Amino acid sequence: MHSAKPQVTLLFDHLEATGVRDLVISPGSRNAPLIIEAQARSGFKKTVIPDERSAGFVALGMAEASGRPVAVISTSGTAVLNYHPAVAEAFYRRIPLIVLSADRPEYRIDKGEGQSIRQRGALHNHVIAETHLSESQTPEVWNEKLTGVLTKLIRHSGPIHINLPFEEPLYESVEHYRKQNAPDFAKPEVLPLADTDLARMEKSWQKAGRKMIIAAQGRFDPIVGLQLERLAARPDTVVLTETTANLSGQALHGHIDRLIFPLDDAEWEKLAPDLVITLGNNIISKKIKFLLRQSPPAQGHWHIGAHYITPDTFDRLTEHVPTTPAMFFSQWLFRTQYENIQSDYAARWAHLARARDEKHKRFARKVPWSDWMFYDLLRQYLPADYHVHWANSTVVRYAQLFDFDSRIRHSANRGTSGIDGSHSTALGYARRSGVPVLHVTGDLSFLYDSSALWAPWPTNLKTIVLQNGGGDIFRFIPGPQDVPDYERYFVAPPRADLESMAAAFGLQTQKLRPASRIEAGRKLNEFLSGRDAKILLVDTSEAFNARILKDYFTSLGD
Repeated sequence: MHSAKPQVTLLFDHLEATGVRDLVISPGSRNAPLIIEAQARSGFKKTVIPDERSAGFVALGMAEASGRPVAVISTSGTAVLNYHPAVAEAFYRRIPLIVLSADRPEYRIDKGEGQSIRQRGALHNHVIAETHLSESQTPEVWNEKLTGVLTKLIRHSGPIHINLPFEEPLYESVEHYRKQNAPDFAKPEVLPLADTDLARMEKSWQKAGRKMIIAAQGRFDPIVGLQLERLAARPDTVVLTETTANLSGQALHGHIDRLIFPLDDAEWEKLAPDLVITLGNNIISKKIKFLLRQSPPAQGHWHIGAHYITPDTFDRLTEHVPTTPAMFFSQWLFRTQYENIQSDYAARWAHLARARDEKHKRFARKVPWSDWMFYDLLRQYLPADYHVHWANSTVVRYAQLFDFDSRIRHSANRGTSGIDGSHSTALGYARRSGVPVLHVTGDLSFLYDSSALWAPWPTNLKTIVLQNGGGDIFRFIPGPQDVPDYERYFVAPPRADLESMAAAFGLQTQKLRPASRIEAGRKLNEFLSGRDAKILLVDTSEAFNARILKDYFTSLGD
């Protein structure tokens, strides 16, 4: 049985044409027409997540895993506002998310009705398109509006908001409806750059004696890694990558902070680039952003990608290249392949990397039980078929310091870098991908997204919680320690028994307490080798984690 409301059946015809296959539904009453229609459509997989904030991030993870748009369905009122954190994350990471919010009729807003707010435009600042489908409008108007917002969704890949005010009755259904022919929402063709643009950029390229390419988080064509290898083979070019870029190669330098954190001004002057080229989303390394803002590259900053927001990360953006990295580098390598360059720039970085690698290994041999040791063990025992979703704060920053098997895939919510929703995102990714997924998080972030425990867990999801006593990053960065009672106001140590909390939702937990490296490695290996949903609570609360991390960075420069 289909919804009796014609704009709802038209909407679902358009969703099918757009390629939507997943619906994440939060129960309610005002959204009954949407739920009824969702049940009638066998082509959609339905997931019910009662908490809208968690539901938004679950949908985000599904969209990330599938590469397809995912729609979330909410009732009216503050329910839609709870999607905003996930919508903001999708906005900055260019993930296709469709918010379908039921609403009360416009003439009932601000008149004391239950579950009614001014929700039209509620997500305006973080969506690439929005529309409002009133029952008083004609089918022609509905079709025009839906075509407009869904075309932007496909063309630019980001979140959109469709608000649907419904008159009562809400639960009426019909056996048949008149199916509408939705437009063909084909993805736009990837176009190369014009020769005039390439010629202009080549002038800056030739003036730059030292080139730096930085690859941050993104979904890249596999050929990009090979293209970057060819560029990294140039004596005047260095390629830096972050773990979440999922690009690796012998000539590419990961571990940006491991390389540059101990540098003083004189050392950086010898390594600073004349031209910076970035690809992907937001860069994690705060240090590289600070250095490149402090000493802006003389020939500017190019960013590659057809983004609706171009990140002027270093306040020196000179070129936005509106095509894919694969397309741009194929053109650029052809154009610059016969250049004859004399430079020791790449050699300087290679020398630095070798020295840092040796000191890193030396530190690993003597480090005590701590967060640092745990990540070193995880690098050693994590199977190559895993996808890892890193939570924010110290967790994702630790991940940048270690060498993981290149076959392991990495992701994190680095669009907004918030601690909310990382567990829900990993859960959504696991539900749609089918591959083994590991979520690594801190205790504070785990508690913050505890609604994810309410959702049905897929068997291919494992979670590791670092119980280090709260927001440990505030014990590391300068500033918080100077504020009275900073542990209470910044670190916020959790006051919850995570084992009991997980048990309340029927989830199994294991504990890893202070141990020898051999014993800890054995237990971690056992946990990762199983193929069932579990939570590993890693207790490092008695370790001086912040001091050990500071000692590590000091040792790299000694």
